[in-house]
Amino acid sequence: MYLPFPLSFTGGLVSMWAPTYVGGATLILDPEIDPVRALQVIEDQAITNFSAVPVIWEMLVQHPSFGDYDLSSLKSIGSGGAAVPQCSCKSFRRADCP
Repeated sequence: MYLPFPLSFTGGLVSMWAPTYVGGATLILDPEIDPVRALQVIEDQAITNFSAVPVIWEMLVQHPSFGDYDLSSLKSIGSGGAAVPQCSCKSFRRADCP
């Protein structure tokens, strides 16, 4: 799992960190979101699970290098806090993400 925001948020702590810890999975923790770093980490570490608020999804898909990364390792992506714009969902599907 990749977690690019502080654990001070309930979503990060309860929804992402705790299940990863209890399940014995690997967690890559970044203190802030940087689109290039996030895309690089997903590709390099073969991240399989990533959840974020819609503004983070938008930052990723709107970055000019979004299509340059192999995101096919992602098996589960999720969101919370607001609805994800349809264009973001379509962009991730085109990148072979669930």
